[in-house]
Amino acid sequence: MYLPFFKYSNSKHPTATIKEPEAFQSLELYERLRGKHLKVEFHIGIDDTDSPRGGCTTYTMSILSDRLQHEELELDGYPCLVRLNPNVPWKTRGNAATALHLKVPKTRIGEVKEAAIEIVEETSDVSQPNTDPAIVFLEGPVPSILRHFYSRALTDILTVEEAEQSAAEAGVESCLIKGNRGTVGALAAVGADLNRDDHTFEMIAYRRKENRGTKRKVDPESVMEMNSKMGDSTFNNLDPDTGRILVAPHGPDPVLFGVRGEDPWSVAEAFKMIRPNEPVERATLFKTNQGTDAHFSRSRWITELQADQSGNIIGEVVTHPVSNLGGHVFFRLLDSSGEVDCAAYEPTGPFRDEVLLLVPGDRIRAFGGVGSGPLGVLTFNLEKFEVVHLVECTESKSRSCKKCGGSLESMGRGQGGRCRRCGNRLSGPLKDLIPKQRQIQPGQHMPPPRALRHLTKPLSRIERQKTNVPSRPLRGASIRNQLFKG
Repeated sequence: MYLPFFKYSNSKHPTATIKEPEAFQSLELYERLRGKHLKVEFHIGIDDTDSPRGGCTTYTMSILSDRLQHEELELDGYPCLVRLNPNVPWKTRGNAATALHLKVPKTRIGEVKEAAIEIVEETSDVSQPNTDPAIVFLEGPVPSILRHFYSRALTDILTVEEAEQSAAEAGVESCLIKGNRGTVGALAAVGADLNRDDHTFEMIAYRRKENRGTKRKVDPESVMEMNSKMGDSTFNNLDPDTGRILVAPHGPDPVLFGVRGEDPWSVAEAFKMIRPNEPVERATLFKTNQGTDAHFSRSRWITELQADQSGNIIGEVVTHPVSNLGGHVFFRLLDSSGEVDCAAYEPTGPFRDEVLLLVPGDRIRAFGGVGSGPLGVLTFNLEKFEVVHLVECTESKSRSCKKCGGSLESMGRGQGGRCRRCGNRLSGPLKDLIPKQRQIQPGQHMPPPRALRHLTKPLSRIERQKTNVPSRPLRGASIRNQLFKG
C-alpha cells in the first residue's frame, strides 16, 4: 500500500514528486526507486571535433541532441552554439563550441555519457594533428566559476591548465578523445548563460555525406526572397553590396546552410523559405551568442593590450588615416596610457572609406582584436568603431570685395588686399576660415555583412538586447527530416 505523494527536496536537487511505500525493505531499494523519478540538471560541453579537412562541432551536437530526444530524455532549452574569442590563432574556422543542458533521472546519467562519447568518437577526425576532441560533463547547477571562465574565453587566450583547474573546482568530469586542447572550449560552452545574456538563434541544415566537399546547391533566389520578407527578424543572409549569399559556407564541413535571427519562430519560418537543390540529412535549431558583440565586452587600456585578445579601447585619433599599397588603412589612437596603431584591412571594403574620414582630435571607441607583427609590435585590428566626438574642421575661403563682389589681390605681407575689379582696398587676411561639414556622423560604423565575424552585432541589432529571457523550445528543438525530403 502506498502513502500519498510527498515532496522531496534538498540543496543539491530540485524538488521532485515521488511515491513512498509504507515500508522499504532497504535504503538501497528506496534510493533506486527515487532515482528513477528524480531529475537533476546535467550539462554537456563539446569542442574541437572539426578539422581543416571536414567535420563540424555543431554537427556532432545535432546528432547527440537527436539521439537523446529519441531516447525520451528532456532537453532544458535548445542546444547551444557558443562562439568564443575569434582571435585564437589555432581555431579551425569560427571558434565554436557547443553545449547541451538536460534534466535527466540520475539513473540515466551513465547512458547519456556513453551516448555523448560514442557520437564524438564517430564524428571526429582524430588523424588530424590539431583535432583534440573533448567532452565535459557537469551534474547540478552551473557554478559561477564556469560563468567567469566563459566570459574570459570570449576575450582572452586561456590555457589548458586554467581549464583543468576550473573544471576541478567546479566538479566537472572531462573525457578526452586524444589531446586536451578541446577542454577549454567545451568548458566555456557549459559556462555560457544564454538565458541571462543577449542571444540569437540559428537553424542549420546539414549535407549528406556523399555531397560533402562538393559545391553547395542552394537556390540564391529563395535566399533573396526570404531576406526581403523577413526584414530585421533575420540577419546576415546576403551582402547588399555584392549580392553574395552568406547563409552557405564554402569549406568542406557538413553544413549546407544556416539561418540566423532574433527568435526561434522567425528563424524556423525563414528556414522553410530556402530551397536547397540537394538532399538535407538533418537540421537543428541552436540558441547562440552570435551577433551579440559578446567578444567586445571588455574595455582595455592601450598599454594593457596583449596579442590575440578581443575587446574595445576608447581614445583620440592622433594621425590622419592613410591607405597603403595593399589597400589597408592605418591610423594611430591615443589614450591616457599610451598609443597603438589601428588597422582596417582591405577585405572590409567600404568600411575603410569611413575610417579615412577620421581626423586628429576625433574621439572614438574602437572594437576589434589585437594582432602581433614583426618584433612583437601590436596592432589593433578594427572590426568596427563608434564615433564618440568629432572635432570641428574648417576650410579656407577667399574673401571677395564688399562693394562689387570681385576677387582680391594681395597688397603685400600684412597689408591687406585690393579688388581687381574696382580697386577697393580691404584690411586683414585675404581668406576666411569657415566651418567644414564633416562627412562622418557620430554613432557606430562597421564593415558590410560579408566581412563581419560571427560574434559581431550587425546594424539591424544595434538597439536590440535580449537578457533574462528563458526560451522554451519549439516542439522538437532538433528538426530531423521533417522539413525536406530527398
